[in-house]
Parts: sequence; C-alpha cells; structure tokens
Amino acid sequence: MVQNNGKKIKAVIPFSLKKGDDLLNGILETCQKNKVKSAAILAIGALQKVKFSYYDQKKKCYLDKAIGEPVEIVSCFGNLSKKEKNLFLHLHIAVAKKNGTVFGGHLKEGSIVFALEGLIFELEGESIEREYDKETGLFLLKI
Repeated sequence: MVQNNGKKIKAVIPFSLKKGDDLLNGILETCQKNKVKSAAILAIGALQKVKFSYYDQKKKCYLDKAIGEPVEIVSCFGNLSKKEKNLFLHLHIAVAKKNGTVFGGHLKEGSIVFALEGLIFELEGESIEREYDKETGLFLLKI
C-alpha cells in the first residue's frame, strides 16, 4: 500500500553553484542558508570530476566509484530530509563522459562543479524523517 502524508510544495528556490564548489556540500549549504527542512531537488550542469557509489544489496554496503575527468550531468535528483536529527541530502546522479558513456549512482562528496544550476522544491511543514530499515540496511523515509 502506498502511503502519502500530503506534503505540498511551499516554495521553489532556483540556485547555482560556482566552478570549484563541491556539488553535495554546495546544495546542502544552499538548503541550510534558505532554512529548508525538507525538499525535492534537481540539478543539471557539468562536473570537473565526480564521485558516486553503488549500493550492493546482498552485502548491504556502498561501493565507491569515481570518474576523474570532466562529465556532463545527465540527471541529478533526490531529496532533503532528516536522518538522526541532522539534515540529510540524498541525491542520485547520472553523468556522461565525452564519448557518451553514462555512469551513475548515489552522489558523494568530492564531486567538483564546473557549472551547475538547479531547483529546490521546498516542502511545507515539518521535516521528513528517515529511519533505519533492517531488511535493506538503509535509512528510508518514514512516511
């Protein structure tokens, strides 16, 4: 059964990050600066290098990946919630190399911006919380 807690969009906040910024930290800082407690987030642009991870469902751990060359962001989407009382930014990213090969996964710190613009869809009300799920080994949204 799908559950819905009825959140509505409170505001749409456009943003951009500067060349050299860390993508993950830059978006989190933008949310903090704007006092956003929970949101859906999307971004497009290009990175000088990217770090991401893949979740191994059997081992229940993240496997780190990196591309140390310029890439285009094909898609970057995720959410802002609270995990153990702290703001938590959960973004997935798909990037393309110059030859068109696409890679993707869970965005990590160390992804350095070349140019980036995006939108933060701030949600009304209290923060959406995350709770640990034993079956998956992940902190999932508590709905």
